[in-house]
Amino acid sequence: MAPKEDVCEVPIAGVPRRVAYSIWGESHPGVPVFCVHGLTRNRTDFAVLAEALARAGRRVITVDVVGRGDSEYLTDKAQYAIPTYAGMCVQLLNALGLAAVDWVGTSMGGIIGMTVAASASGGIVRRLVLNDIGVFIPSEASNRIGTYVGKDPRFTALDEAQAYLRGVFPGWPGMADAEWAAFAADSCEGVPEGGFRLRYDPGIGRAFEAPVGDVDLTSVWDRVAAPTLLLRGALSDVLPAATAAAMAARCELVEFDGVGHAPRLTSRAEVDAVAAFLSRS
Repeated sequence: MAPKEDVCEVPIAGVPRRVAYSIWGESHPGVPVFCVHGLTRNRTDFAVLAEALARAGRRVITVDVVGRGDSEYLTDKAQYAIPTYAGMCVQLLNALGLAAVDWVGTSMGGIIGMTVAASASGGIVRRLVLNDIGVFIPSEASNRIGTYVGKDPRFTALDEAQAYLRGVFPGWPGMADAEWAAFAADSCEGVPEGGFRLRYDPGIGRAFEAPVGDVDLTSVWDRVAAPTLLLRGALSDVLPAATAAAMAARCELVEFDGVGHAPRLTSRAEVDAVAAFLSRS
């Protein structure tokens, strides 16, 4: 099954910006699923989940947040921030004529989802899946991520890119070589002078130029009314076990052994957990 690829111009700070997205199961009725990726990632991360949900009768929209994948890079790097991304997503959903979606957000995509669900536009989020992100992010995890975000490494071959990505994504110790090869291909693009670069604007790393402290999103989470599923990789440093346990008082929690930050939503167990939660009316 192949998705429909499309773009939409979305205003950011009054300037139309190109936002790329894919639609799986375009003709399927009902509330669609809206998938938003992590900080340095792109919409290809959801291909396995999206195809599985589409085959089960759901329409699924996967999006490249501005500065990533096929979406436009912003001139003002200060605009790379959660309020910008939340506004972009709401504007895109409005342009697509969608009054409600089931939101699946990995890491940054989960923070964006929480932000939208907690806002005046929160009614658009019917159900919320937070993939390895919670109300507290330890500074150690943020600063580990900050060691590579904003860099612009170049690779002569995808094998080099794969080796690099294995180093900056330590959360998947059991991932097969073929999966790493596919992940590297989805993470990179060719450059005119030859070789490859990562498919994101290095300017997204602006927020990590100085050390980052602990992040507390309790005030956002407290305003989220949507039924929520929290997914956690048992080896995650971004979503501490204690944080997940505390959040479980008002959401469902599913943990996956042998996985860190963040579950890729490609295994049968991961896909089934999301599909079962989203199937509820």
